[in-house]
Amino acid sequence: MAKKILMISPPPVFPVIPEAGGPYIASFLKSQGFDIEFLDLGIRCFHRLKDESCKKNNQNGMDLKMIYQDLQKPQNNYEQYIKTVNEFEKSCLYHSQLHAPYGLGFYFIPSEYLNEDDRIKKQHPFLDYGKEIMDESGIKNYDFVLFSVSQPKQFPITMELSKHIKSKNKNAVVIIGGAYVSVILDSIERKLFLQYFTSAFDHIDYMVPKLGELSIQKLLNKLMAEPLGGPDGYVLYREGGEIKILNNYSEAKLDDLPSPDFDGIDFSLYLTPKPIFPIRTSTRCYWGKCSFCRGNGNTFAEHLTFRQAHKVYEDMVYLHRKYDSPYFCFCEDATPPAMMTKLSKILIENGENFYWGTQGIRFEKSITEEDVRLWAKAGCKHLSFGLETGSQSLIEKINKGIILSKAAEIMKWCTENGIFTLCYALFGHPDETEDELFESIDFLDRNSKNIFTYSFCRYFLTPYQADYENYSKDEQLKVFFDNMIHYSNEIRYFGATKDYAMENWSKSNQTKMYKIYEKNDRKTKFLSYCGYNITLPSGFIKEELKNDAECLMT
Repeated sequence: MAKKILMISPPPVFPVIPEAGGPYIASFLKSQGFDIEFLDLGIRCFHRLKDESCKKNNQNGMDLKMIYQDLQKPQNNYEQYIKTVNEFEKSCLYHSQLHAPYGLGFYFIPSEYLNEDDRIKKQHPFLDYGKEIMDESGIKNYDFVLFSVSQPKQFPITMELSKHIKSKNKNAVVIIGGAYVSVILDSIERKLFLQYFTSAFDHIDYMVPKLGELSIQKLLNKLMAEPLGGPDGYVLYREGGEIKILNNYSEAKLDDLPSPDFDGIDFSLYLTPKPIFPIRTSTRCYWGKCSFCRGNGNTFAEHLTFRQAHKVYEDMVYLHRKYDSPYFCFCEDATPPAMMTKLSKILIENGENFYWGTQGIRFEKSITEEDVRLWAKAGCKHLSFGLETGSQSLIEKINKGIILSKAAEIMKWCTENGIFTLCYALFGHPDETEDELFESIDFLDRNSKNIFTYSFCRYFLTPYQADYENYSKDEQLKVFFDNMIHYSNEIRYFGATKDYAMENWSKSNQTKMYKIYEKNDRKTKFLSYCGYNITLPSGFIKEELKNDAECLMT
């Protein structure tokens, strides 16, 4: 009898577009003859939470899907936009009020997994829903369970779900893959958090880092062999109380992989009128030199390979025919502009009415006005640019490799051709000066008419980026702990406490940025940009945001 495999995408997820990792692995394994099914657990947990809160309150709640779609429309009326934002946030708050202190914000990601306060020992609501849904899906009937873990917040939940799987089916083999496993590998090689990651193998059998298609295939073939074989591929496992690393790694070229398979995903649960399909066009960032980025070098893939434009076109045609939707998003950090131009020519030649955008693209010097015009004609609707800063001197410090005058020019071309632009920006880099901070704000001001949305985040120092080695061990510890508390909320798993981190907060390198904001007369202007924990349409720099923004200062 064929062994049964279940691929799971765990919570939390962004309920607009499915994550790409699981569908790509599932498609490859199916092409190799494996019997595999897909469970989109994250989006189902989100709706279970929402529906249950409505039921317990004996109310219907609000239509999050409708409100989300309203937020995506171009907004010319500031007051109406803020009213819609508030309505959306209140609805999210309503749906999660029974699970305090957890909250669903714009990205529907609860801020904590377990509360540190000893007075509140309450499980994350997604855990209970996840267990229920897995049981309903017949988890005890599967021989292998694969989790695709792409982000840190999914990992501790996956650990608990794995424990539940083992309680229902002790013979099931649990395998974890996805981008976050590559971060775990890096941690283990640096001898960081070994006790935590060693304990993860209490209920997880194997972890597969980097591009996992061939490693998972090798591992499954060995484990299904008679007599039972041992590990194979590039895998982490525990033996004799210690983590072992087997590096029998080989990597499939992106061109050789089949199109992703979204069978098992209920697209009606996502907050878009039609499905949006994530498509991979490269295995990692082709630039790979930014000092702040943990995706540099070979962290996530040994080799940089691309999917050729004609293969990307084949993916789009296949998915459109199978699932009846013309919407696509290229889901890597830096989609190559040259590929986009070649693809655009193919789409136009074949008369396709597809609509597409990027999760990330660089302001390359090689991009021309004709390129942008061609992209728009071929259906490009949005481009998400990694600007990071509007200060050329800071761009040089972080080795971003772009020229601001060219960035402004590209955004102008996009606006003229009806392509919405989003700019990602960092603030609070330890080497950022006061002048550089406000150079950045002024750049955004000057170009606001050509930037549809901004997305701000604070600089996040981790051991996995080049910047980390520039600071003393004491500075590394303080900045890292502070960030873990304020952003991923996983510090409890690293043997530290919130009290320790908060005690050292005032000594952190990044505190100087807050002191600058507090004393500077342009504080209100800066906070207006960063007022809501969502992406705001450009031009909405209003005093009304100040009160909501002041949470950044506490």
